[in-house]
Amino acid sequence: MHADDLTDKKRNASVSFAVGDANDITPIGDMFTTNEGLYLITNMAIYLVRLADEIDPERTNPNLPNVHKKVLNHGLDHEVVGRVLLTAKTLFDKNHLGPNFNCHAALSNAFELTKLLTEMQDIRAHLATNIDAIIKQGLKTGVDGSLRLPIVSKLATHIETIIKKADQVRDIIFAYLKLVYNSGTNKNTIENLYSDIVTKHGAQSGLAQFVDSMMLPLKFIRNVRNAIEHPKEDNRVLIVDFDLATNGTVDPPSIELINKETPQPKILVTFFMEQLVGHLIDIVEYLMAHLCASNMQRFGGFECGIMELSPERRRHKNTRFSYAVRLQGQWQPLG
Repeated sequence: MHADDLTDKKRNASVSFAVGDANDITPIGDMFTTNEGLYLITNMAIYLVRLADEIDPERTNPNLPNVHKKVLNHGLDHEVVGRVLLTAKTLFDKNHLGPNFNCHAALSNAFELTKLLTEMQDIRAHLATNIDAIIKQGLKTGVDGSLRLPIVSKLATHIETIIKKADQVRDIIFAYLKLVYNSGTNKNTIENLYSDIVTKHGAQSGLAQFVDSMMLPLKFIRNVRNAIEHPKEDNRVLIVDFDLATNGTVDPPSIELINKETPQPKILVTFFMEQLVGHLIDIVEYLMAHLCASNMQRFGGFECGIMELSPERRRHKNTRFSYAVRLQGQWQPLG
């Protein structure tokens, strides 16, 4: 058979191949696409699938195989996948937002956010496990009565990494707003974007009030990042490993931000990370809901909105929001 004939035969044939590995035999529960290709989501992971025609459009090699690879070690069972990625897949829909809303970019942003937020959670979990293990081992006293304080490996590095990732999340949050709103200047500050939102929707709109509420947390993240990368006397981060307090107790690792605008009193590192990641997940999830609610198109003559689904009505347990239409005084989800 001629090579071209063989290639055409393969192109016209149906495609079937297994995705996953020995540790993941869970079924494919959802999928989405970006510029990188088709992604398949199982309960435990996300896989990128690329067909031979995508890799070699001219099909110069008829024997080129289809490929897949794991790109995230978290799937449908993970909170962030449901609350961020699948919420974005549900809400960023041109049928509801119209052709001028860049839903493709919004979904790609959501996938980047999912990767960053799960990485932050993984770092926090790894650090918490190490600290707990040190605490369980107990403290050791020398023959002279001195106390040997334990140390956490790469403590400062883990904190710096999670802060930098938080700042990347902050940038993508800005990118969401810039899909629709204009700062009016070369500086896309949150205040300038907020001004455009108020102009278009009013200061009492749900989106304007939500963006106003997230200004301080986002400013805090930038201040922490600057304090780590460019420390100054009035803007610096104090990271303390296991330390002996004056009352004789040994305190676990802590962090403190010295900053007049957004100070962070001394707090356990694990609590700080947990609060930081949790707050960012909340911001991203609710921002997507408010952004879409403020820019959705009318559905015939019906009153439309976005509703939070009760657990039994959700397709995925952590995906809470859906488009809805009001019928006979009751909100009913669409799709």
